[in-house]
Amino acid sequence: MHPFMISVLILLCAVGGAGLGLWLKRVLPDHHSDDKSKDVVRVSVGLVVTLVSLVLSLGVSTAKTSFSAAEAALRQSSAEISQLALYLQEYGPETESIRRTLSQQVSHSALRLWPELQGSLQEAPQADAKPTAIARDILALQPHNDYQVWLKAQALAVASAQLQQGALILVPAVEAARVPMVLILCIWLVLVFVSFGLFAPSHLTGKLAIAGCALSVAAAVYLVLELEHPYGGWIKVSPEPLLQVLPQLV
Repeated sequence: MHPFMISVLILLCAVGGAGLGLWLKRVLPDHHSDDKSKDVVRVSVGLVVTLVSLVLSLGVSTAKTSFSAAEAALRQSSAEISQLALYLQEYGPETESIRRTLSQQVSHSALRLWPELQGSLQEAPQADAKPTAIARDILALQPHNDYQVWLKAQALAVASAQLQQGALILVPAVEAARVPMVLILCIWLVLVFVSFGLFAPSHLTGKLAIAGCALSVAAAVYLVLELEHPYGGWIKVSPEPLLQVLPQLV
């Protein structure tokens, strides 16, 4: 399910719970709203509110860490590709086909991660889409002097690092425990907002405060779900580092 739809579901659960609480406030006998009942509800709901706060704070922290790691991995990969292109250019015209294959693979990766680049980034037909194609072609080079031997060794080291880095970047996002988390949050939020509606004043200010609180919780859930997918949605890693590398491969 799309993060926005899940956030809307969270918002509806919260608002629906508040509405249920306002309805119960009118139909329940007065002794259900005495001080002792309010104290019991406050203590119980306080525990649930603490659980919701912990889950949301941990979710935001984990998602932000994952997003930052994806952003750092992309920058590192772009820097390594730029370094590899420099080594290949320095080696000589024998590496032209390798640079062309590298450019095709970088374009393919960029389009895979950011499909919206299809209009501005033309994907050239790939001669060899295997991740090991670059390393295989570098191994086939025949150096003629010590400098080319060094360049070949450095290019192989960077190409090997790129195999691992590229696999990490292109691995699909896993929706870990999303459905259980959403269901549990919905139940907790219904309980919390039922208590809000049950004891909140019936005037407009009280209702607006509850609505603002519900909207804030839904926004926090949306933020967590968006950060889980660093290459898609409204909040995503910029493709600029990878795009800046492409001209160097020509």
